[in-house]
Amino acid sequence: MSLLAHVTEEDFLTQPVPHVVVRDVIDADYCRELLRHFPPLATIVGGRVVGSNEPYNYSIKHALQKHEISECWIDFLIKHVSQSFLADLIRLLVLTFGRCIHSLRSVTLRSTNYVQASAASIHSMRSMY
Repeated sequence: MSLLAHVTEEDFLTQPVPHVVVRDVIDADYCRELLRHFPPLATIVGGRVVGSNEPYNYSIKHALQKHEISECWIDFLIKHVSQSFLADLIRLLVLTFGRCIHSLRSVTLRSTNYVQASAASIHSMRSMY
């Protein structure tokens, strides 16, 4: 099951910034298994020295080719690059951006009305002179 599978519209919060809060996203036993088999940093960074706050990544392609990480991590990674994960992500983006677009639409309408009213006022003032 993906990390996004049970996320609903109610999990979206807008303050102080838009974000999602999901509790118990991973079964406790599965989480312990992932933690127990978490690959060493040297595996993830390919043996190179990584400085503090320096970004690094470990691609699914590398994970599948090198066979350096456990099966539970392979399964976890595969689930999170799958079509179903993408579908969950798109579902959440539609929920989130749908709400944002609706909010923007009302702001745009208010702004448009204000601009139109201001333009009408300026036009009226010009016609007086």
